[in-house]
Amino acid sequence: MAEHLFRRKLGHVFDVCCSSAGLSAAVGAKASPNAIAVMRELGCDLTVHRSRFLTSEKIDDADLIVVMTSAHRDAVCRLFPKARNRVRLLHAFGVADTAKDVTDPFGQSETRYRQIRDELDEAITDMALFLKNQGAPLINNAKKDG
Repeated sequence: MAEHLFRRKLGHVFDVCCSSAGLSAAVGAKASPNAIAVMRELGCDLTVHRSRFLTSEKIDDADLIVVMTSAHRDAVCRLFPKARNRVRLLHAFGVADTAKDVTDPFGQSETRYRQIRDELDEAITDMALFLKNQGAPLINNAKKDG
């Protein structure tokens, strides 16, 4: 959900790439029916999404690696020690700079998925402000006039 929320919210603003990958995801698995349903409410189609495994190539290509939980952060840093300075919790971009984890709603109700979707959406707004302040490249819409 986070990858698609980022693209929906910021794909037209920042000239950056975003993709998701898991540490223990079954490669090629579809999004859960509840994730599909709550994202459809926002006009996002998750039916085409398939899970991917986090690889050293993906790590090497990333300027920033955003994780949902401190356990994910620790695992990524253990598996890819050179990436340590590029790994951040999603909730670490806000003013509070918290170490709060995003709970995985897998197997829970559609209501819980909706709550997590909204939590992700808010945290992604904080991340956008961070990216802007760090000088992330913006898409230049001024080129329309020639």
